[in-house]
Amino acid sequence: MGIHTSIGRNGAKAPSQEAVQDALTFLDGRPPDIALPYPEESTEGDSGVYWDDKHAHTFAEVIFEGDRTCTYFAVHGVSGAATEKCGMDDVDVGASWPDD
Repeated sequence: MGIHTSIGRNGAKAPSQEAVQDALTFLDGRPPDIALPYPEESTEGDSGVYWDDKHAHTFAEVIFEGDRTCTYFAVHGVSGAATEKCGMDDVDVGASWPDD
């Protein structure tokens, strides 16, 4: 599982060391029953992870900008008919994961 990269093209920036460290800190708190996510990066120097469980009709994404916080978005439901959505900005990467 690798990170698809466009670094070096069109002015794209590599993920900052701080953004990568924030992702690792966040994932250190991951409950054991939560699968490992897929890595992702943007062209702006941040990093992220995402889960895409097609069987459960659930998608979640967490973005790290290297400031010890993250932004997340999650949706449950089939394409075009989401039944639940949630998200939050400026979440402490070291905060405990919710129980549900």
